[in-house]
Amino acid sequence: MKVLTPPDDLLCLHTSEDSVVISSLLQRYELNQIYTWLGNNILISLNPNRDIPELYSETKHDSICRNPNLRCSPHIYALAEQCLRLMRETGSHQSIIISGLSGSGKTETAKHTLKYLVRESARKRHRQTDVLDARFENELEHILLQSNPILEAFGNAQTIRNNNSSRFGKFMTLFYNMEQVIMGATVKVYLLEKPRTLFDDSTICSSFHVFRLFLTSLSKEEAKALGLERLVCDFQKKAERLSSEDQRAWFSVLQSLMSMDYSSTDIEQLRKVLASLLLLNTTRFVPASPLKITATSSKHGSPSGSKENGHFVDNISATAAIHPDDIEQVLFASRLLGLSDGDEPEQFAHQLIIRRIQAGAGSNAFRSRRLTEYAITCNISQAKEQRDCLVKALYNSLFEHLVHTINKRLGSPAGDTRSTELSILDLFGFEQLAQNGFEQYCINYANERLHQNFMRIAVTSIYDDLASEGLASSVKQQSAANILISLQTCDNSSILSAMKTCASLLDEVCLLNRLHDNSTKHTLVSSGCLDQREVDWLRRLQRQRSLSGVVDFSTRKSLMRKPGGDAV
Repeated sequence: MKVLTPPDDLLCLHTSEDSVVISSLLQRYELNQIYTWLGNNILISLNPNRDIPELYSETKHDSICRNPNLRCSPHIYALAEQCLRLMRETGSHQSIIISGLSGSGKTETAKHTLKYLVRESARKRHRQTDVLDARFENELEHILLQSNPILEAFGNAQTIRNNNSSRFGKFMTLFYNMEQVIMGATVKVYLLEKPRTLFDDSTICSSFHVFRLFLTSLSKEEAKALGLERLVCDFQKKAERLSSEDQRAWFSVLQSLMSMDYSSTDIEQLRKVLASLLLLNTTRFVPASPLKITATSSKHGSPSGSKENGHFVDNISATAAIHPDDIEQVLFASRLLGLSDGDEPEQFAHQLIIRRIQAGAGSNAFRSRRLTEYAITCNISQAKEQRDCLVKALYNSLFEHLVHTINKRLGSPAGDTRSTELSILDLFGFEQLAQNGFEQYCINYANERLHQNFMRIAVTSIYDDLASEGLASSVKQQSAANILISLQTCDNSSILSAMKTCASLLDEVCLLNRLHDNSTKHTLVSSGCLDQREVDWLRRLQRQRSLSGVVDFSTRKSLMRKPGGDAV
């Protein structure tokens, strides 16, 4: 019995049933054919979770770029070449949108796409068709490739589904001249997952890669100079298996930074910032003055308190102090950040446990600026929140500085109307975890918008194909009734509307500072602390429907994680 080869294009299947489509994709996957066309401009990719060297070899590159019929070879190179040819033929801008679930291989696909485009630019610039080598890249093309190790180290992290998951969205635009040579580029980043900057000794490996790479690279002398002796010793014992691989990755990051014109002094300053973030993250807070409450009956006890001499010690409400063993590392962190004059380090440490409140009398107090400022000692929870906000703000500034440096080196032909643009969007994928926080809410909203855009493009391309075959007149009368209705099951407009409404509700709840979790909702309702509208807010914020099903979100700490409200 002859085994039929699965088609290169899913439109060639005799039916669109799910089982047939999945079976065809799996057959191709087993043959190391991870790419499959779906129509003219949609490419499906399955993550092989292993290296397939021949799939991205120079031979494969040459066979695609010289092939007049790109449809015969489903490949990310073919899709990139299709964009280049459309730019040349029509003079219109092009974009490649890479979407999928978390762990589906989007980051690697984006890297291979950029690699192909850089090679083609080098080929056309040197007018060489038979040999292609890295030495033919000019400075701009080299910088484009060198930006990847930096952005991956500072913006990617290990998750439960992916060892190299992008925790930010990247939109890269390449500017081409008439000869299709890259003249410049820009990188825009979105939704950096700043809470991942927070970690302790046990969770550091799930933070951004750069912290792990940095700790692995330090010698005993370097660790001592940066105040990281204990942390480096403990970490390197736990991560000994990954030591050599991480050291090579750190060296690659340093090489990339030097290609961005970072001097040895600049790199040393960056190392100091990373060291200060590590020191601040591992700083502990203890109660300075516990509040003792006389216990007249057991019902007054608190699960967070401890019983001493017939009293309950409320550690949550107690004023905070830096752990005596950690005071020196906080002072060291302040000196690494450049606060080395006079009493600046001591003031820095003091500010971690002090919060300032402005208050005024009368309804026009804010308008007239008749405000009084009060300095109040934080409790332990508030001190941790302030420390966390500082760490997130520092890391975000560092990441933005790196992106700004990359863009400065890449340059862009501002005002040149003759250039055409090819953009690549790489956004972290839809996530549905055991615990979904505000980060997943933002990620999933962005992916729902991407899905909406994809469906609009798909419907438009179907109509254009029919129009090119002279069938547009009948489609005009029946498009709304047939095409749009047939795609109704994929329409997510109502989902987007609901998520936008809940985002507005979250804004209002944050302003009221009355955000709670399901664990406390029933108690608050029964005691009359929440009215019915606030109960409805909680229900709508914590449960959202998506095209992948219902996703439960936790509103815990959303107040601190709200965009624009991280820094204090």
